[in-house]
Amino acid sequence: MAQAVRAWLQKAANDPQIESLTLTDVARIDSNNVVTLRTAELDLVDDYFSGFASVFVGFLGLQGSVPDPYGAGILDPSVRWRNIHGAREALGLFHNRYPHLSFHYYLDYEANLNDFVQADLREAHLAMNLALINDFRAIRPDGVTLWSPTFWTPHSQVADLSALQGALTTYFSRLKEGTNGVGVQWLDFQDFVGQSYSRSSPMTYQDVKNYHTLLAQSHAFTHLRVNLEYFQQAPNGALAPMPGFELASRQAFYAENNLSLGMSWEMRWWYQSEGQW
Repeated sequence: MAQAVRAWLQKAANDPQIESLTLTDVARIDSNNVVTLRTAELDLVDDYFSGFASVFVGFLGLQGSVPDPYGAGILDPSVRWRNIHGAREALGLFHNRYPHLSFHYYLDYEANLNDFVQADLREAHLAMNLALINDFRAIRPDGVTLWSPTFWTPHSQVADLSALQGALTTYFSRLKEGTNGVGVQWLDFQDFVGQSYSRSSPMTYQDVKNYHTLLAQSHAFTHLRVNLEYFQQAPNGALAPMPGFELASRQAFYAENNLSLGMSWEMRWWYQSEGQW
């Protein structure tokens, strides 16, 4: 596996179109809340840090281990604080192990932005991300913050777009105010095309374009980009590479509509897709 990862990283580092690398969940937390870095994997990736103009690091995200992470999970203060304390410790461990790396911050815990019309869910995400960004800024005051949430509902099916835009404006402006004018500077929203590929009502390219416009009207991000999903998800949740023809079609649409590509999920699928074109 290490050999494969090296091949992925080397290819990405040599690609002039790829400027940044994003690492997610670089630490693990056990049942006793003991946090440890994934040092074997990180030491491998460390050899390639210099091949990228910027490196974003996500320290810990509990959404993969929490029942209903975007509903009852995020609403549970104990979940939020466990995520905050775990990420805070992982941040310190990472900074001490790689003091030479001028890294930026990736917020691991994702979100369904359609839910932000519900004040309680919006406030829960706000409370956690305020703490996470402020912890990061205490160590890396000049660092940039990147987040990659998504929309689960196609834009064409949203009942009240003005309410959604208002909720997003409220969220991002309050996040900026509570972090000394920082907030989320780079937003690479997941296009959700891969996750909904086999559904009866999948996310369309036009939905993605319309959500890009909605986000741009909601907040002035430094960079607003699309996280292109390189995979397709089956009804049972299994992931597989997206067919090359679909990726080519989607990327052409984004380019024609001036939608920039940002962090895209993920390197193994990208590497595999390169051989399909």
